[in-house]
Amino acid sequence: MPLEVPRRLELMAALSLCAGCGSDGLTGTSGRHWVVQSSGTTQNLFGVWGSSASDVFAVGDNGTILHYDGTAWSVQSSGTTTTLSDVWGSSATDVYAVGSGRNSMLHFDGTSWSSVSGIPESSLSGVWGASAHDVFAVGQKTMSVAVLILHYDGRSWTADTLPAGPAFRGVWGSSSTNVIAAGLYAGVWRYNGSAWANEYPGGDPLLVLEGVWGTSASDVFVVGWVMDGLGGATSMILRYNGARWITMSNVGIANLALADVWGTADDVFAVGSLLISNDGQLHGTMIIHYDGRRWSREPFDTRPLTGVWGTGDDVFAVGWDGLILRGTR
Repeated sequence: MPLEVPRRLELMAALSLCAGCGSDGLTGTSGRHWVVQSSGTTQNLFGVWGSSASDVFAVGDNGTILHYDGTAWSVQSSGTTTTLSDVWGSSATDVYAVGSGRNSMLHFDGTSWSSVSGIPESSLSGVWGASAHDVFAVGQKTMSVAVLILHYDGRSWTADTLPAGPAFRGVWGSSSTNVIAAGLYAGVWRYNGSAWANEYPGGDPLLVLEGVWGTSASDVFVVGWVMDGLGGATSMILRYNGARWITMSNVGIANLALADVWGTADDVFAVGSLLISNDGQLHGTMIIHYDGRRWSREPFDTRPLTGVWGTGDDVFAVGWDGLILRGTR
């Protein structure tokens, strides 16, 4: 399946049944009070990141970039109409957004966004860096079946490809010599500072891995789902314990596709989408929380969630139709 297909269409194709919708302003099992924030847009949002709880960016369809200053969300000019899938920065004045097309990477210098030169036409889904001078972006080069990995060394971006196919969807690392990437049919790969190696089997057309996050080199979470080949799917969370990848128990929720993960060692959030069967569309938002012992459900809205990020006691989750949830203690 080509990466150019929007993520929401991939999710629709993967799922077939289920239900679930809730209300706003509820306190979940994590102890956080969740409210829907006014985003000022109806565009689908896919990625969220911030340098602090009062400096948060969200990106999405049609070049949408939003900024939160601790009080309200506002629209920033991106200069593009491409779909933006992810956002990450080393500071408030050094932020990258990645997406699809000729303007597949943008950079924010604290004042304005501009297109990054030297980037091949591609569909990028994830971005993360160890520092301002060591940044990775992953996805797929346009019209290619190989995984595309871009690396910035502080001077220029270089491209590498892996025959993992068809694409990485998420990337995270604990350092410049320990970077984890996972994706659509690609499995899980690790970069040791000189080469990439597969650590969890790829090539499975029924396995879709989306989000990657960890606390250290020996504690990493990867979320996604497994299709059953008949139109249904079951959520999946892998955890690396320093020696091997294991499938976490009690998180195989039928007809749930998990899209992203973030947290601390004993306070982890994974977000995703449920399908309501009566109209064949993704509607039910799902937030699940891990307290270091078990996973449980948080309150959820009626629109799919695709990205999550937080700092301290604040957690932000973004999704379709401009949905932004904020969870505070």
